[in-house]
Amino acid sequence: MRKIFTALAMLIFFQSCASTHEGNLANSIGGDNNQSVKVSAQTIERDKDSAFELVEVTFENNDSDWFRVSSAKILTGDPSVTKINVVVGEDLKSWAEAMDFKYRKESYNTAVAITAAQAATAAAMAAGTSTNNKNLQTAGAVGYIASIGWAASEVISAAKRQAISSRGTPESHLYEPFTVPPSLFIRRWVLLSKPVGLNLQKLVIEINTIDGKKAFYAVML
Repeated sequence: MRKIFTALAMLIFFQSCASTHEGNLANSIGGDNNQSVKVSAQTIERDKDSAFELVEVTFENNDSDWFRVSSAKILTGDPSVTKINVVVGEDLKSWAEAMDFKYRKESYNTAVAITAAQAATAAAMAAGTSTNNKNLQTAGAVGYIASIGWAASEVISAAKRQAISSRGTPESHLYEPFTVPPSLFIRRWVLLSKPVGLNLQKLVIEINTIDGKKAFYAVML
């Protein structure tokens, strides 16, 4: 039993740890690249049956000067050919409302499932105790811990998203101007629409700074 609790504690610890670059590091592919700035990206929402892909981009500034970006954008090629577009404006608001409803429904269903799992495993523990069946007692205990771990994982994941992810607001969108302080990092997000069945494999980002410099980065998702 001690091993089970130890494993659960380790799982919670590793899930709760946040790092600077959660995704893949980008490579400079041209322009005025600032060697002191590291860029990475990862897909937050990926579903081959979805028409959207949510991507988070991290900018880490290892310089002693402020890194000020006047504009940034995703290069997708000709949208009429690639069918890939950056979602902005009213379309972005509509998507956010729809996703809010979706997550509320999924959170409710998850809560119901957790309650059912806890009730079932508690019954198994009770049955094992009344019959002195050690196998049932162990199975019940493991199941109960697993259900708690599931609930904890849901809570930890939400806390982790808040700690390591940009808030879903226009101010944190990649297309808004931003500044990265010295020796620190920030995150920006962007939503792309895509053909259903397609998972984006690579992202090309154009960065323009306030001093007139332009750099291009490519990152595998």
